[in-house]
Amino acid sequence: MTEHRSPWRRAFSPLVLGLAAAFLAAGVLVLITVRSNLGVGVGAGLCGVTGIVLVSAVFLAIGYGEEDERAGR
Repeated sequence: MTEHRSPWRRAFSPLVLGLAAAFLAAGVLVLITVRSNLGVGVGAGLCGVTGIVLVSAVFLAIGYGEEDERAGR
């Protein structure tokens, strides 16, 4: 039998958190170093992708929790 993990731990896996950290770091780096409209657009876009990844993980954790309740775990 597999070990039961929290829905939050399943949704926020090291891969998801690592990707979010990488996108955020890249976005901030671009915003700091590139002084053009393109740099602002790319940097803001990368930071926006980070937000989307994290909000999606929250909804995934909620879905995992509901699935666990239906399965009786």
